[in-house]
Amino acid sequence: MRDQVYNPEGATLRQNPLTIDEAVPSGLPTLTDQEVLQQHNIFIEFLSVGAMIRIGCKTIPFRSAKEAIEELYAYVNNPKREIERWKKIFNKQ
Repeated sequence: MRDQVYNPEGATLRQNPLTIDEAVPSGLPTLTDQEVLQQHNIFIEFLSVGAMIRIGCKTIPFRSAKEAIEELYAYVNNPKREIERWKKIFNKQ
């Protein structure tokens, strides 16, 4: 009972924060593709030549609208794989 304090509303609250093992005993939860897609807004800007796609804080220019849409399609179909691929590309720069 030493880890708990009484709350005036009647609920018992923990005084000490949970450890990561207590909070998520089996490790970090695996997100579904849909949950990954919901983490960042996506903006598409079509330019006179090409397009730019912004996902979260990253903006990526493309030489053609077709190339931009193909990359966006790949991202929507498998966001986890594409995030890892783009991280590698950004880290090279």
